[in-house]
Amino acid sequence: MPGERPHAALDVLGRGQWFASLPESLRAAIVSALTIRAFAPGEAIIRQGRLPRGLCALIEGRARMTKLLASGREVLIQVGGPGTWFGDWSVLADRPALNTTSAVTRCRVAVLPMAEFRRLVDEEPRWYREFNRYLLDNVATYYEAHAAHAGLSAEGWLRHRLAAIAEVVRRNEGVEGPVALGVSQSELATAVGLSRPALNGMLARLQRRGLLELRFRQVVVVDEAALRRVTDADDADSRRRPARR
Repeated sequence: MPGERPHAALDVLGRGQWFASLPESLRAAIVSALTIRAFAPGEAIIRQGRLPRGLCALIEGRARMTKLLASGREVLIQVGGPGTWFGDWSVLADRPALNTTSAVTRCRVAVLPMAEFRRLVDEEPRWYREFNRYLLDNVATYYEAHAAHAGLSAEGWLRHRLAAIAEVVRRNEGVEGPVALGVSQSELATAVGLSRPALNGMLARLQRRGLLELRFRQVVVVDEAALRRVTDADDADSRRRPARR
């Protein structure tokens, strides 16, 4: 946005674990190279199959990352708010984006242009490892969730998927306490491959157990570690118990 100082983004970006952990000299170099862009609700910030403008970070608003499958079905990958970075895989690999990131609300996005990223790592090759760490942290979270998928019931997979999304949001945005995921139940159903009625029943059971809260177009994860600790046997016990009135 014309006239906006990129340094104004520093406080927002500093809430996230990755950016806050960077050497001060690298943080300063990134901030000085940022440009600020605005996006309207529904507008694509990064498009699947295209090279992004660069490494992007939300400094205002909410965004979601989705994958368009060969079948034509769009699947939710992740949601994020201020402090969330995206485009990391494409920038590091210098390849087109694997998914689309679009604005859910009006967004302001700080962009480290591709040319500036290349200049930084060419001048200081050791910085590449710092950028790569952000990508690998997210890959590790998703890997753990997907590796557990084969041995889980549908409800178990839902719990682990919610926990993984919440973990990434917490890490990116510096959230303490419950994590509010700005995701509708329709979007969540696509993320876990469930019908809406089946998903609604599972979410209601998890809410009764105090593991999450359901709000309008939001699922609030109270404790992602507790979601992972629940076993399929616990799920079965919960289904057998009558709902409280």
